[in-house]
Amino acid sequence: MSDATPPTDDGTTSDATRQRTVIRLGIVFGGLYFIQGILEPQEGMIYQPLMAMLTVLGLTTEGRGVFMSWVGFPWSFKPIYGLLSDFLPIAGYRRRSWLLLTGGAAVLGYGVTAFFPAARTSTLVLLCCFATANLALAFTDVIVDAAMVETGQPLGITGRLQSIQWGCMYAAVALAKLAGGYLTTPNGQELALLLCTAIGCGTLALTLWGVREPRYAIPPQDLGSAIRAFGRAFQSPVILLGGGFLFLLNFNPFTGEVLNAYETNELKFSPETIGHLSSLQAWAQMGASFLYATYCTRIRFPWLVHASVAFGILATVGYWGLRGTTSAVPIFLLTGFAYQTATMIQLDLAARVCPPQIAGTMFALLMALSNSGISASSYFGGWWYDALTRRHGPHVAFDLLVAIGAGFTATCWVLVPGMLRIAARHDAAHAVSGAAAALQGSRQDPSPTDGNPI
Repeated sequence: MSDATPPTDDGTTSDATRQRTVIRLGIVFGGLYFIQGILEPQEGMIYQPLMAMLTVLGLTTEGRGVFMSWVGFPWSFKPIYGLLSDFLPIAGYRRRSWLLLTGGAAVLGYGVTAFFPAARTSTLVLLCCFATANLALAFTDVIVDAAMVETGQPLGITGRLQSIQWGCMYAAVALAKLAGGYLTTPNGQELALLLCTAIGCGTLALTLWGVREPRYAIPPQDLGSAIRAFGRAFQSPVILLGGGFLFLLNFNPFTGEVLNAYETNELKFSPETIGHLSSLQAWAQMGASFLYATYCTRIRFPWLVHASVAFGILATVGYWGLRGTTSAVPIFLLTGFAYQTATMIQLDLAARVCPPQIAGTMFALLMALSNSGISASSYFGGWWYDALTRRHGPHVAFDLLVAIGAGFTATCWVLVPGMLRIAARHDAAHAVSGAAAALQGSRQDPSPTDGNPI
């Protein structure tokens, strides 16, 4: 699903062509990310209704945390989805066919719970349905990220494309959170599931309308070369340092189910209030995502990497002041903006250093480590919160988990020097290869390359 951009007479890409490429890719990528933001069980419109369903089924805070960690488990296998998409075309298509398949799986997962009320009375059935939908969303995410790296890295626009994707994602989350607070009643829960099923069909429609690619066959020698490149990259510090950084940045045991329980049981926030606050936070995250496109190429990247750690810590310790609705509004706005700024920098770094030949697999591996941090914090957070609450009370327990999250984020600074060395070497190699390509292009008539147009 890469997009070939023909060079101009001097071997470069014109600004107008680049801009059209960003707009065209932004419509497809942004649309798919918007749908994902609505449908995600851990962040989207169904989250609060799902928490209400699990509470009726008798699950404690710890039980809900374990349930959601299993629902989020498919995100930890994103490298497998990358390998399938990169090396196993369906009917000759690497991206389009897989998008249709995963879009259908998401519709199926939500459709079962929407149209069969008995499915909502069983924890196991709910788990299977939501895990299926989440697996489909994770796979779709991998395909979009692969196309972003393949297309954006040669043009130097990975930051702009990710800004569009994540801005659309959090616009969706903001709307979803606002709606989710009003859909926690039994009738509202059914409506939320029906809406998720209908919106899931948008992936199918957008794919059929916007994704075009020629039939693709992987010659054996290309497959072997890509696998060897994957093996070399897997052994490189890119995964160890970049993946470790993303894991630590996202290990915040006070978020997710713990934060929901703290807001509901101790701060006495209504579902509508929680929905409004989460929506405000998502709007702040959307603003940070779109804003990143305006400065990502203007500020030296080493400064951005150090800033990402500082913003990550700020996004965590800000929750220490959460004691009521008055403090909640500025806290959610500040932490949302700070967290997403840190995340955008790290995602851009990951996109810059992924080998384009196996973009789906490598970027998925880095993102899997990031999502593993979220799943691990969800699992341990509920357990630690219940244990600490019994010993110290809920307020102290929550503050201690905030401190633990800030500590994990601060350790990211240990990894920064190594990450900057990797990025510097990659940029130097990319500059050399680009100069060689320009020199070769100046010696012969330029001609458009074959690609998979959107």
